[in-house]
Amino acid sequence: MKEIKAAQAEALGTVMPVHDPGAPTIIGSNQMQQRPPIPLHRKRYRGFGGKLNKLFHLLTFRTFRKKHSSSKEIKYLSREEVKQAKENLGPFRSRSSDEREDQVQAIHLNQQKSGKKPKHRRKHRRSIFRRLFRRKPKEEPTPVIIPGEIPEEEKPKTSVWIYLRPILNSTAMFMIAYQLCWFLYQLTVMILASFSHIDSVLYYYEVMFPVGNYSPKWTQSNIIFITLSGPLVSLIMWAIYRYVMLRRFHPGQQMRIFLVWLCLNSMMLFFGAFVGGAITRQGFGYVVDWLYMNVAIRILFSLIFLMIIIWLSWKIARFLPESSGADSWKTNRYGFILSRLVIPWFIGSGIMVLLKLTDVIPQHENIFNYDALTLATLLFAVVPPLFNNKDRPHLIQNRKTYPRVHRTTVAFWIMIAVMLVTLVRIGLSTGLHFELSISFNLGWYLS
Repeated sequence: MKEIKAAQAEALGTVMPVHDPGAPTIIGSNQMQQRPPIPLHRKRYRGFGGKLNKLFHLLTFRTFRKKHSSSKEIKYLSREEVKQAKENLGPFRSRSSDEREDQVQAIHLNQQKSGKKPKHRRKHRRSIFRRLFRRKPKEEPTPVIIPGEIPEEEKPKTSVWIYLRPILNSTAMFMIAYQLCWFLYQLTVMILASFSHIDSVLYYYEVMFPVGNYSPKWTQSNIIFITLSGPLVSLIMWAIYRYVMLRRFHPGQQMRIFLVWLCLNSMMLFFGAFVGGAITRQGFGYVVDWLYMNVAIRILFSLIFLMIIIWLSWKIARFLPESSGADSWKTNRYGFILSRLVIPWFIGSGIMVLLKLTDVIPQHENIFNYDALTLATLLFAVVPPLFNNKDRPHLIQNRKTYPRVHRTTVAFWIMIAVMLVTLVRIGLSTGLHFELSISFNLGWYLS
């Protein structure tokens, strides 16, 4: 075969190297052409079907038969056939290009007349395992471009693990904010109850009054004021967080997220507490009972309060800090809201509800359902920002974005959340007795 190739190269005016395969090829026009580099061998990935196919070939000796059967088809050329090939290519070199084309066409016509067909490479037949376990390529839809419109740029795909840090960070902040808002709620109730000479005991699941539910110290007026004091203070704190802290001051990235959760939890403990109290008749529900609201008015006010929650939290995304990484609002709006609001609420609410489980029979029968329904109403505050694509998150001086959350920052907030939850769960398991007595006497001093 080397002699045939050398004869063909000599007839075409090309000098081909024989001993040095890596040397450049010399053409008649004295132009040097470098051979293409040999591609690197890459190991082909074999799936489950490919591995079974290889094992089947080894058991049936198919690869061995294939290698040795192909060697029988090798035909060796004699010296006479090589000389005849050189003589046939000799006059072919002296002819013009048109004459060469005519001769090639004549050779093809002679082959067609004689019935000889050119040999084609046999198509590789897929094995049964490859046909069963092959992976179908994904067909991407072709974009439809309307004339006159500018096509939108495709946003780069981001990994799901990029949102892990914001989820953990925001979940820890939600748990801390809920515990603080809940404690302020219960502290207000206990302080106002002390003015009626009613002491109280704070547990991690309720506020228990040792005087009992049927004590003469309870009147219609002080029941309404005591149960209304907690939600009312939460509403005042929501206004402070929303219209003073978040609008007037410009704290850092972490404080902005924490203030957003304080704002949402305070709003929930007023509007959401009414919905939960109207259903369970606990907490804020005592006000509803003692005001003698019928079922239709309760349902109407509950729907109105849920719509108010949606309306007040529609633009809450503008107070969230914008990140400069791949998890920003600009890159993926849905992923940004889900990782900052929706998923942290879901995880944090589940932990807070499990925290309130107890084997002790509480003084208020449906207090667990009351807290669970109150937390559930926060869903109407975290989901609406997903559908608001106009209000973008907060920027630093309307230009720069906040850096990505660091690992140490996430670990710091998680550590505080775990410590606070453990302190509330263990510290308030035996109850914290609260009794406040204020004595005020004004008069003339007589010695």
